[in-house]
Amino acid sequence: MVSLNKNSNGQLKRWLKESEKLPILLLFTASWSGSSQLVHNTVNSTVSSSKYNIDVKIVDIEQQADLAAHFGIRQVPTIVIIQKREIVEFFSGMINRKKLSGRLQKLNIG
Repeated sequence: MVSLNKNSNGQLKRWLKESEKLPILLLFTASWSGSSQLVHNTVNSTVSSSKYNIDVKIVDIEQQADLAAHFGIRQVPTIVIIQKREIVEFFSGMINRKKLSGRLQKLNIG
């Protein structure tokens, strides 16, 4: 078990509490990763459409390494979706808007 620093632990607790009302998409990225920037743009354009009701949080693995370790992040970009305090989706690598929309629809997010 990875121990979270005080700030990350408090942040994770807030996110879990928020996920009871609204699903949360955690996008784990790194500033040096070009694919992270592409997926970030894909997430923004997909979620900004009015049919998806989900909160997006960007987590830089270099700035919040303990949070990335807590979730077992081994590559970026990685998306983790939390709904009602549970991880309901976890996937790494590139994803296009159509596939992301399909995953969100499968979870009844929208």
